[in-house]
Amino acid sequence: NCQVLEIYKGPFDRMLKEDKTGQLKKMLDESYAKRTIEKFIRDNEFLRDISDVDKKLMVDTAKLNRHEAMAEIYKQGAAATSFYLVRQGFLKAWRMEGESESILAYLRDKDFFGDLELVNGSPRTATVTAMEPVEVIEIPRSVFAGLYQRYPQVIQAYRRYDLDARAAA
Repeated sequence: NCQVLEIYKGPFDRMLKEDKTGQLKKMLDESYAKRTIEKFIRDNEFLRDISDVDKKLMVDTAKLNRHEAMAEIYKQGAAATSFYLVRQGFLKAWRMEGESESILAYLRDKDFFGDLELVNGSPRTATVTAMEPVEVIEIPRSVFAGLYQRYPQVIQAYRRYDLDARAAA
């Protein structure tokens, strides 16, 4: 069941402008984020083996983060606190080796990153930078750890796909 409410752009913009508390924008942003995360997790072929209960846990704890071009998602050496799924955009994973920058990977829609350090319990081994405006879904370490224990095959399948896709590019 679905109901649609049509509001023309002019009145809608006025409503947003007159909302001095920011509650309307916050509500719309939260609704967009939740629907976006739900759709991404539901439609992601690699997450199909995860139970509905665990998918709901992911949706309830995940955050949808937007970053502008050249923003750092995390820095080499930082504590590993989350796992990331690329919803939209193009990112670069790189690290400093001595005085030079070594590019490890380019990441795009449906890729993931940040898992190795969570599994190993180590600090971030690379910096991940947005090369254009991006949206990433951030899964907290505690949720990722539980999912990894219950579904290690999901990350392994994702890695195999990722390596195959990179080899074909």
